[in-house]
Amino acid sequence: MNAKIARAILRCQGAHQIQTPDRVTQSALKMIAKMPEISDAISAQVAADAVALEKVSVDVPADLIEAMTELSERLSEPVRRSAISMKNPAFLAVALAFMAMIGVGVWLLMIRMEGFPGMKETISLAELGNLSEPSQFEPLDAPAGTLGDWFVMQGFDGFRVPTGFESYQVVGVRIFDFEGTAVAMAVVPENRAFFYVFPSQALGILPGASGNWRILEYGMEAKRWAIGITQTGDFCFMISFEGNRAAMEEFIRRSESQ
Repeated sequence: MNAKIARAILRCQGAHQIQTPDRVTQSALKMIAKMPEISDAISAQVAADAVALEKVSVDVPADLIEAMTELSERLSEPVRRSAISMKNPAFLAVALAFMAMIGVGVWLLMIRMEGFPGMKETISLAELGNLSEPSQFEPLDAPAGTLGDWFVMQGFDGFRVPTGFESYQVVGVRIFDFEGTAVAMAVVPENRAFFYVFPSQALGILPGASGNWRILEYGMEAKRWAIGITQTGDFCFMISFEGNRAAMEEFIRRSESQ
C-alpha cells in the first residue's frame, strides 16, 4: 500500500471507522503517520464528520412522532378493497395528512442541519488554516480592502472582502494549497481572526446567494471554533476564529453595520 492508496482509503471512511479501524484502515493509518500534511487533513475530516453527525441529530417533537405513529397504524389496518380507492374521501384525507406530517419532519430536519454543498470541506479548510504557524505569513500592515493588488502580484487574482470588512487591519498574509486549489489567507488582530478567499466552484463549496451567511461551530467542548462564510461572485469569503456561533454572528453584524 502506498501513500496515495492509503489516503484514498481514509477519505472514504467516516469518523467511527477511523476511530475504531479494521485491518485495512489500520494499515492506511500507519502509512500516513509520518506524513503531517496528510495526517492533518484526515484529522480535519474526522472533526468535520463529527460536526455533520451532530447536525443531523434531530430531536423530533413527541407529538409529531405520536401523530405519525397513529396515522401509520390507521393506514396499515385491513380495509375492504373498495375502501382504498383514490376516490374514497376517508383514504384521501388520511393519505394527505400523513404526507403533511412527513413534510413537517423533513422541514425540521433541514432547519437543524443548516447544511450546504461543501460544508465538510469548509470545516476541513478552516482546520488546516487554523494550524498555520506565524512564520508561514508574510508581514503586511494594510486594510483588508486594499490587499487585492498584493495578492495579484503573488499570482492570486480575486481577493475581495464584503462590504463592511474593508477597514479591518491585516498584519500578515499568505497563499496556501488546499485540495489542489490556491487559498488566500489574512490575519486580523481583532478577534484574532483569519480571513480566507478562494474560488467556490473549484472546491465545491457553495454557501448560497451573495450576502447569505452560513455560520458553523466545531471543535471540542473546551475549545470551540466558529466559521462564517458567504459567496461573492465566483469566490467565497470565509472568517474563522476561536469562539462560538453567537460570537461570529455578532462579529458579522457589527462589521456589516460599519
